[in-house]
Amino acid sequence: MLLEALRQLYYFDALARDGTVTHLGRQMSALPLAPSLARVLLAAKDSGTVEILLPVVAMLCVEQVFVRPGGTARAKQAAEVHADLFAAGYDDFTNLLLVYELWRAAHNQRDWSRAHFIHFRALVTANKITQQLAHLVKMRPAKRSDESTVLVEYRAWQGALHDRRPSDVPPTIPQTVVAAIRCGLCQGFFQNVARGPGPLFHTMDGHASAVSVHPSSSLFSPSSGGLGATSIDWVLFHEVVWTSRPYMRTITPIKYEWVKSLLPKLHEVDVNRLSTTGKVNETSDIPVPRSLVDEASAMEETTISTERRTTSASIAAARERYLQRKRKRAADSRLS
Repeated sequence: MLLEALRQLYYFDALARDGTVTHLGRQMSALPLAPSLARVLLAAKDSGTVEILLPVVAMLCVEQVFVRPGGTARAKQAAEVHADLFAAGYDDFTNLLLVYELWRAAHNQRDWSRAHFIHFRALVTANKITQQLAHLVKMRPAKRSDESTVLVEYRAWQGALHDRRPSDVPPTIPQTVVAAIRCGLCQGFFQNVARGPGPLFHTMDGHASAVSVHPSSSLFSPSSGGLGATSIDWVLFHEVVWTSRPYMRTITPIKYEWVKSLLPKLHEVDVNRLSTTGKVNETSDIPVPRSLVDEASAMEETTISTERRTTSASIAAARERYLQRKRKRAADSRLS
C-alpha cells in the first residue's frame, strides 16, 4: 500500500524520480484533498479555470449526492426526476456542477433538494468545501483584461442560471466549459482512463482490466448495457466499484490528446527508487544512504524474529504457560 501511494504521488509530479518531494508536492500537501483532486485544482489554477473546477472537486469530496429511495414507486419517481434534470446529456462530472449551481440558485434550497431527490446536507458540505478551497488556493478575482474566453462564458452561464425563473429550463452549459472540466480532470485522473468502444472498456494502467459503465451513470444506456453513444472511445472515471463485476462510476468522455503525454508515466515509475529503501544495487548510479540500508536491514531482522515466534513449538509453549496460570488462579481461589 505504501509503494502504491508513492507511485500515485510520482504520477502527479509530487515526487521526483529519486523520491524527493517536489515544489508541486509541497503545494499539494497544503490542500486537505486526495492527491488526484489536489493535482486537478493546482493544474486548473495554472490554466485559469480553477473557478470552474472548484465546485466539481468539492462535489467529489462528499458522499451520496443523489437520494436513491427504496420502494419501486419512489425509485421510479427519483429516476424520472434525475432524467429530466440531466436531459441536456452532459457527463457525470458536469452534472455535479449543474446540481451545485442549481442548488445555489434555488430560493429555498432545502425544498429544491427534496423535490429533486438530492441530499441537502451533501450540498451544504460541498458549498463549505468550495469556499475553503478557494481560500487555500488563493483564488483572486481575475481582471477583466485577464479573463479567458471560457471563464467569461462560465460566468455568463452562471448569471443566466441565477436570473431565470424557477419554472424555466436551465440554460445550456457552454461546450468550452464542459471541455475545460474534462481536460482539467485528466491532470489528476489520467490513471483512471479506459479505452473502448463499449459496452466493455479496458483500463490503461497496464492491467487492461475490463470495466463496465455503472448503471447509475447519466451516460448509461439500458438498451446497450454501456454508453448511449457507441462512438466514444476514451473515458475517464472517478472510481471503480465491485458488485457482480467491476463498474466505472462517475465518468466522462475525453479526448486522447488530453492524456497522450500523461499515460507513459504509468509505465516508467520505479517504486524502489522512489522508496529509497530497496536493496543496494552495485550498478546503480544513485547512492543509497547507509542509515536507510541499516534501517531496512533491521526491519527485515525484526520480521524474521516475529516469524520465529509464530512457529508451532512457540505456540504450544505459550499455550502451556496460559494453562499453568489458569490452574494457579483456580487453586488460589479454592484456598481463599
